[in-house]
Amino acid sequence: MSIITDSLCYFPTTKSKRAGKAAQAIRNALIEFRPRIRRITVAALVMQTVLLPIPIALQSCLPELLKDSGSINSRQQLLLLLISLVALVGILRATANYYFLKLAGIVGHELVARLRGVAFAHFLRLPVGYVESRGSGRVLLRFISDADALRSWVSKAGPRLVADSITAILIVLALLWLNPYLSLALALPLLAWGLVLWRLSKPLRESTRLARGLQARLTGEIEHRLSNLREAKLCEARSKSLREIELRIREVATQNAERDRLAAVLETWGQLSIFIALPLLLFAGFSMVWQQQLEATSFVTIVWLALHLIVLLRNSLAAFVLQQKALVSTQRLFVLLCRAAEKGRGQDCIKPKFRQLRISVKEKSYVFGIGLHTLPAEIDLDICKDVLLGFRKTRKLQIAIDGLKLEKTDVKFRRRRVGTLDVSALQSGIELNSSGLMSNGFQAEGIEKLRVIFLKHSQANMPLPPSLITRIRKQAGSAIILCEGTSKAMESEPKPQLI
Repeated sequence: MSIITDSLCYFPTTKSKRAGKAAQAIRNALIEFRPRIRRITVAALVMQTVLLPIPIALQSCLPELLKDSGSINSRQQLLLLLISLVALVGILRATANYYFLKLAGIVGHELVARLRGVAFAHFLRLPVGYVESRGSGRVLLRFISDADALRSWVSKAGPRLVADSITAILIVLALLWLNPYLSLALALPLLAWGLVLWRLSKPLRESTRLARGLQARLTGEIEHRLSNLREAKLCEARSKSLREIELRIREVATQNAERDRLAAVLETWGQLSIFIALPLLLFAGFSMVWQQQLEATSFVTIVWLALHLIVLLRNSLAAFVLQQKALVSTQRLFVLLCRAAEKGRGQDCIKPKFRQLRISVKEKSYVFGIGLHTLPAEIDLDICKDVLLGFRKTRKLQIAIDGLKLEKTDVKFRRRRVGTLDVSALQSGIELNSSGLMSNGFQAEGIEKLRVIFLKHSQANMPLPPSLITRIRKQAGSAIILCEGTSKAMESEPKPQLI
């Protein structure tokens, strides 16, 4: 249902293109599940509306069943018919409840996985400094967010709230049809219920957002200290850092308690405003029955429907609180997706052709052209690859592609054109078979798409088979192949140019 998904898409207004793309990415992920959410809503609607025929049937059957006159057989048949109706309603409701829980479990987990996939894809594009300055714990907490609230709202509470709203409208119409004057007793409690929701919704949402922020900072701090446990122990022994962690933990607990207090206030006042309707209804109803302005059976039906309406409104309070938490979850995901990705993307970036790769280490600078090369001893292959792909930043290693600095080249293009061929398990005599696969399962056709290949093996002094290197160079074409260590098959290769 569009109402359920749209309720999670209230984002801050901004003119940023990245913010627009982030909001659209979340909307697209939610829109994919609308057909299945619609089926869940139908199951929830059947669960609620299937109970409505029972009071209507009682209104019609009770006068006949309670009559002293009339044949016993006719009253027994009417009683069996009423019992059959109640049994049928129970079977239908149990079946609808089964499909509701089954579909809700599947859709809820798939939706959370889909949103986590969107967040993780953007998480890999974030600058390393963004993660290091905030701690991976905080970023991951924002990335995961409150999965329970989001899953419960979309798969259970949201569809059930829509079904309850439709059922409540049907109940109000039935009450107006039975007795419009008596139904006016519900007007004042309903207005009070709406006023409570309107006044407490914003404070509850702000308190939830503040609690999530404090929790994120605490998680990042604890994760950072656990990653450096030895230094953390020394620091705590000489300073008051342990006291600071305890204060933060208490602050998070206090804020969570304040959020729960607001939720309790909302539910309490909401329930009080709803249950005021029952005394008013009983007082007005019995007065009309005593004055013979209303039949007793009609009054019983009205009370039944009113109790059903009160229960629906009471359940909607918990669903409303859950919706506020789920909205905060999507807004935190929106903030993460709006975070600027690392340099090397957009219209100002250039897609290099990888004809020349320059690596500078301190005062030395090496230039590698198309062909097979051995990396100097001071250049680590793994670090070089991580820096080239944008996963690591270091001042000791500077890389330029086709004369351009690494920051001005497209990151996405680099990650598509850079790869590693692990030949540590290869032995002499290994050849490509007719299907284009090596014995280790590497697909030779994948080499053709690469422009920079890191040839890696565990034993640096182990000579590689000349036939294997020839085949790799043939498959790679105009690629730059960088090998760690030395190899007899590379003795005739040109050395990297030292500038």
